Formats: sequence, structure tokens, C-alpha cells
Amino acid sequence: MTSDDLRRLELRLPQEPGIHRDEPLLDFVVFIPLVPIDGEYHLLFEKRARGIRQEQEICFPGGSVEPELDSTVEEAALRETHEELGISPEELTIIGRMDGVLTHWGGIIDVVIGTVDADSALSCSPNPQEVERTILAPVRYFEENLPESYSIRVEFQPSYVDDQGQHHTLFPAKELGLPERYRRPWARRPHEVLAYRYDGETIWGITAGLTRRLVDLLR
Repeated sequence: MTSDDLRRLELRLPQEPGIHRDEPLLDFVVFIPLVPIDGEYHLLFEKRARGIRQEQEICFPGGSVEPELDSTVEEAALRETHEELGISPEELTIIGRMDGVLTHWGGIIDVVIGTVDADSALSCSPNPQEVERTILAPVRYFEENLPESYSIRVEFQPSYVDDQGQHHTLFPAKELGLPERYRRPWARRPHEVLAYRYDGETIWGITAGLTRRLVDLLR
């Protein structure tokens, strides 16, 4: 490395550093719909259909950001809401965005907040392949009720046993001459999981976390 290389390095450093990951991050977007009903705003949730990933869970509309379809995060949020709930972009009003979420499983979730009028929310036609039903819950409920807090343990696993009982080594710590502790799961750390109980359903995980953050912004 020479002084010219050092100068080239200096010029290539980002003016506004972002986040670098060794593996590619998955980009998702969530739309938080606020619905005015009788002078009070409600959150519009959906219950995912059976037979799909995360079936029967409560969430906000959203999904993957598709570069070939979406020129902005906001466009992705409107598109996903239309695809899942049948509410057209013209019926949605974006009011802004919350901070994004960097998940423990390697994804970035952008969060868009907007409003939809009561008639559109109540008469929407969810896609039955994705959504079983919608749930309207007053924001006041989440202002008056704290979420339950639990923990899961996140750890690195250098190997695993599949459903057929076969052992697979992902990270050959022994072959690399690394300490014994890296030949078994390590970096066990707790990860907080929030949960709200509402009308016989449990709103938990990222959706509960976003709900709490929204409520915190209102205080």
C-alpha cells in the first residue's frame, strides 16, 4: 500500500456512512394504516391466511421492496397494501415515516405511516390467499395498556441436524484451528419480544414493537 493508495482510499470513503453487512440484507416495508372512526383513530391490522409463511399471525400490510416495481419505499408500501387489502393507493394518504428496523434475522424494515378513511377500511376486500380478515383496534387501547415483555435467545450455530437426522457443519471451527467454544453454539443473548392481547388475538413481535413505538411518539 502506497501513499497514492491511501489518498484513493480517503476519496472513496462515504460522506455519510451507512451500514455494511457481510451478507446481503433483505429489504421490507410496512404500512401502518390509521383509520378515523367516530372521532377516534384506529389501527388497521390484518390476520394472515392459513398455509402461508407466518400464517395466522397479526401484522400490518407490507412485504418485500421490489426494485423493478417500486421507485420509493412509499410506493412499495402503497402497492403492498393494495395487493393485500384491496385498498387503492388513491384511498391512502401518507403522513410520514418512522425509523426503520434492523431485525436480528438480517432484514431492514422501512416503516410508512398513513391514513385511510373509514369507508375504505370497512369495505376493503382482502386477498384471501394472503389475508384471512382485518382487525380494527383503537389507538387508545395501546395507549392505556402496556405490552407484555418476554425474551427469546438468539445464538450462532456452527452446525445443525436436519429433519432426517443428518448432521451438517456450516462453520468448520475445528478445521480452522479455532478455540473449542466456536465448535458449539455461542453468543447466546436475549432478544426482547413484546405482545399485546386484543379481542382474543395476540399482536406480537415486530408488529407489537412498531405499535409501541407509534404510541411512544404520541406521548
